[in-house]
Amino acid sequence: MDCGSYYSMYPDLKERIISHLSSRKNLSFDELRDLLEDEGIYMDGRCLRKYIASLVREGAIVKKPDRERNKLLLSLPDIY
Repeated sequence: MDCGSYYSMYPDLKERIISHLSSRKNLSFDELRDLLEDEGIYMDGRCLRKYIASLVREGAIVKKPDRERNKLLLSLPDIY
């Protein structure tokens, strides 16, 4: 299945991602994917990464390094 098919299956994906980040602040990609899967949103990891990258480019979410966990964490910009 191509990424566009996943995106059309879940038209509220952006809102769900923002909702998770607003309630839990900083999440790793794996943590966010697990939360989405708990809601029944299953998609190829590559496609989810592309979607998250597009949200970063548009400024809807930001990536911040966490040196203790040695991961990049996703969070909302300060405007939310």
